[in-house]
Amino acid sequence: MEMLQRVQQAKVIPVIREATGENILPIARALYNGGITAIEITAETPDVEMLIKEVRSNVDDMIVGAGQCSIRKQPELLLWRAPSLLFRQPSTPV
Repeated sequence: MEMLQRVQQAKVIPVIREATGENILPIARALYNGGITAIEITAETPDVEMLIKEVRSNVDDMIVGAGQCSIRKQPELLLWRAPSLLFRQPSTPV
């Protein structure tokens, strides 16, 4: 199944704010075990690249994206450091 189809089937994509290396895996695993297959970690979160990689490496089939990209270069940096989906609000210029 293509990534876009998986995101569309997810229906609900929780936004994780104030994630840390200590809490991201328990949060992601609990959401996945509850039927959530996609999450967004806000891009302004410290060490967001590491957190995305951590979830992608440890929670099978979880779709992980970075959201709320606020500066022009941020999407390119995130894609280079931690390949993932990028979520943005329609009104946010990228």
